[in-house]
Order: sequence, then structure tokens, then C-alpha cells
Amino acid sequence: MNTRLGFIASVAMFSMPALALADAAATPATTLTATAPDAMCAAVADATRVAALYAAAPAPMTFQAAPQLKLSEASIASAIPVDKAMGTSGANFVSVWDSMTHWHGALFLIMKGGNVFEISSTVSPGVPSTKSKFFNLGHDAPVSGHLRPDLVSAIYAMQLPTREGFSRAVMFYDAKGDSVFGVVAGGEGKELNTEQMAQFKATWDLIAGLPRACATTSSSPVK
Repeated sequence: MNTRLGFIASVAMFSMPALALADAAATPATTLTATAPDAMCAAVADATRVAALYAAAPAPMTFQAAPQLKLSEASIASAIPVDKAMGTSGANFVSVWDSMTHWHGALFLIMKGGNVFEISSTVSPGVPSTKSKFFNLGHDAPVSGHLRPDLVSAIYAMQLPTREGFSRAVMFYDAKGDSVFGVVAGGEGKELNTEQMAQFKATWDLIAGLPRACATTSSSPVK
């Protein structure tokens, strides 16, 4: 079984279709807050459950773990050990997105209305609209359209173990803690080559150097 098949076997894969819209108008405890859990940041009391779930391979995507743990996806991401997930505020959307435009191959993932889609594409460069809150993508790749960075509350780079190795992705979460979409490095889901690994690491290191989505005191390198 190749890496892509292992990834599909362990997580439901989904994607963003190309849009044609007009321009309208570490340890778990170090990543947790000590207060009651909210949509974005898990409480320390949830550290044990999250850490136990993510200690073994294959590790679930956060949308899979949410029903079992009864936590929002973003709060789960905040509690995943920092060697597997590194997060920052959605305010850093543009710099993270720009970093991903250097990736050679990506798989866009999105779930909508109970449906699961996936689409292979490069990450198109984008610019903020001068007329609206959209971030307008170029139209030279399968995934194109108009994004809303202002509705993204947290961004996490993840390297989760699968049966075949690791799946490496960047996930974008809204204010409710739900995943808006994700971008998996490597395009077809094959094992990353040296160049692709360096490209993902650059994005991971960028996020590691930005203000955290939730309180944390440490970071870990890409494996």
C-alpha cells in the first residue's frame, strides 16, 4: 500500500473545487490553556485524552477526533503534542499562504454538507481584494477562487503518523473551531521527496516562529 492509500485508509480525504466567483463587492500541557475549554484552545484537563489519542499511529485528523473527544477541531489541534502540530493565529493567513505557494504539489481538502472532496493542485498566489474582504487567487491552477482570511481563526501545520509514514498538511479553522479546508503537501499523496520535504519544513518553521494560536512554550522540528 503506498502512502496515499494509507492516508485515505486512515482519514477521509476532501478537497476544494476550483471556484469561478466574481470579486464580490513538546508536551501536550505546553499547548493548552488553564481555563475552561473554548472553540480554539483546549483546557489542561483535556491533555491526557488528546495526548493518548495522538500517541499511536495512525493518528486521526482533527475532524475524525472531534466526535470522539467531544471537543472542537481547533481545540484538539491546540492540544496535540508540538512535534505533530504547530499553530498560529488566523491573522497570519497571508504569510502562511504565501509560503505554501512554493510547494511542488498539494492536495486540497474540504468537507461540505457531509460530502468529502479532494483535488490535486498547486497553491496559487493570491492578493487581497481592494473592494471586499476576499483574498483573490490566481486562475492558473485547478484550485482558484476567493478566500476569506478574516474568517480564519487558527492555522495549524500538522505531521501526523499514518500506517505508511506521515501525512503533512496545513489546516485552517474558523471561529467555531471547525476546519474550513486543508492543504496536504505532496500533491498525489506520495512520500515527499527531499525538495518537497524542505518546502513543507519552511512552512512549519514559519508557523513555529509566529505568535501561537494558543499558549505554548516550545516547538519541535519537522521529522
